[in-house]
Amino acid sequence: MRAVLLLDLKFAERERKMLERVEIGLADDGVSIIHAIPETLGDHAESGLFGRAVTYPADEVAITRGRRVRKFAASIRSVLGAVGDGRAADVVHVWGGQLWPFAQRLSLELGSALALEVWRAGLAAKAESWLDRRTGAGTPVFFAPDEAIASALGERGLGASTRLVPWGVHAAKAPREILREQSPVSVVIVGSGRDALALRGALGGLRSALDRGVGLVVFLDAEAARRAQLWKQIRRLKLTGVVSLIEGMEAHRELLMQADVLMAPEARHEQRSIVLDAMGAGMLVIAGEDPLNGALRDSRTVRVVRRPHRLDWEGVLVDALEKREASREIARTAWDWVRERRRVSGQISAILDTYDWMTSKDALPFAGAQAERA
Repeated sequence: MRAVLLLDLKFAERERKMLERVEIGLADDGVSIIHAIPETLGDHAESGLFGRAVTYPADEVAITRGRRVRKFAASIRSVLGAVGDGRAADVVHVWGGQLWPFAQRLSLELGSALALEVWRAGLAAKAESWLDRRTGAGTPVFFAPDEAIASALGERGLGASTRLVPWGVHAAKAPREILREQSPVSVVIVGSGRDALALRGALGGLRSALDRGVGLVVFLDAEAARRAQLWKQIRRLKLTGVVSLIEGMEAHRELLMQADVLMAPEARHEQRSIVLDAMGAGMLVIAGEDPLNGALRDSRTVRVVRRPHRLDWEGVLVDALEKREASREIARTAWDWVRERRRVSGQISAILDTYDWMTSKDALPFAGAQAERA
C-alpha cells in the first residue's frame, strides 16, 4: 500500500504531532508514505520531520493547476518509482479543504483513490457542493474524525461515501494529580483567534479567578492572541504578569501537557488533537459549547461554557477551581474515555481498513489517470 498525505500549511504546522503518530503507525503496518507539503515547509523535507516529503507549490491559481499537478505528480513518481509497479500511489489522503481541487486532479493523474479529511463541520457543506460540480473524477471517500461530523455528512446525503476515522492520541499510563491545593493553577489557552469574543470572555474569567485569590500561570497561543488582538485586553485586565504568549503552541505541546487546565474557548466545530492530548494527559478541559464536537461532553469529559461571555466563563472557571475534587473526577473520566475510544491504534486501524476498502473491488469506483489538461 502506498499513500500520499497531502497537507496544507496551517494543518501541517498545527497537527504536526498527530501526523507524526499517523506516519509511524502506518509505516509499522507496511504502508509506504509520501508527505506532500507546501514549499514554505520545504526546510523540513530533509529533516525527517515528515518522513519522505515532496513539496508542492503553495500558490493556488486555477488556470495553472493542471500544469502544476502534472509536475508535482512527476516528483511523486520519482520518489515512489523504486517501490513497485502499477499505480504511482494507491491513495491520496488530503488534510485541508483548500487543497481539494488540487487533490482531485492529483488523484486522477496518479490513478489513486481519493480520501478527504473533513476535520471541521464546515467542510460538510463544501463536500456536498464540491461533489455536485466536480467533473471527470471518481467518488472520493470522506474521513470523519468524529461521530458528530459523520452525522453532519450523512444528513447531506454523503453517508455512503463517509467513513468514521476518529483521531487518536497516546494517553498517559495514569492521570496526573492536577489542581493541587497549595500550588498555582497552570492554564493553557488554545484557539485560532477567529472568535475574539470567546477568547476575551475566557480572559475575563481568569481575571475573576485572580480576584478570588487563585494563583495562575497562563500560556496563550501567540498567533491566536495576535489575530484576536488580545494584548490590549490582557493589559487592561492586568494579566501581563501571569500570561505568556507561546509561538507554535500546538506544534510544540509536550511541556504544555504538564499543565492543570486546557481552555478551548472557541466553538468553531473543529477537531483539534491538542484537546484529546490534554484529556489523555489527565488535564481538565474547559471548552465553549460545541454540539458538533463529540469529545466535548459536559461534566463527563469537559466543563462546558454555554456562552462566550465573561460572566459565563467566570461562573464555570471559578466553580471548577472551587470544586477541585469534582474537576479531578471529570479529568479522570476524560482520561478513561480517551483510553477507550480515542487511541492512536484505533485511528491507524480505521485508516488502514478504509484504505483497503477504497482500493478493493467493493469500493466506489474511481477514475484512472485521465486528469483534464490545462
